[in-house]
Amino acid sequence: MIPVWPASLPQRILAEGFNEGFREGRLQTAPERGVPKLRRGSSAVGKPILQSIKVDAEQFTTLERFWEVDTGGGVRPFWFPDQTRGGIPILTTAGEPILTPYGAPLLNAKWWLVQFGGTAPSAGTRTRGMSYVVPVPMTVLYSWAA
Repeated sequence: MIPVWPASLPQRILAEGFNEGFREGRLQTAPERGVPKLRRGSSAVGKPILQSIKVDAEQFTTLERFWEVDTGGGVRPFWFPDQTRGGIPILTTAGEPILTPYGAPLLNAKWWLVQFGGTAPSAGTRTRGMSYVVPVPMTVLYSWAA
């Protein structure tokens, strides 16, 4: 079974430093002379995401356990909430949000299948060890709407 990002960790990343790259599946061939040639090498390429989360000491421990146990040291893929297209209100044809019986907007649930990026998460302490900002680079392998 594919692990899911723990609910006790932040479900939204920090806007500061967020970067979503393009999928890069091109191959470059350098001829003896002239301009290098570019061609598509593969369409099975992940999308790089640079992001950070803010966690407290308990959440940092949860993140460490998720890294070590659930993803096998950061190598297994896992489900992570889509940060760019998930959580958006579903609208009627008139542009009004559809509401639940309790008056809350009905949100689009979208998930990314990701792997941790090339470097392990590392914590920078803030407020004397009470909270941490953790860069969590990821590669999006697949996007899925629930």
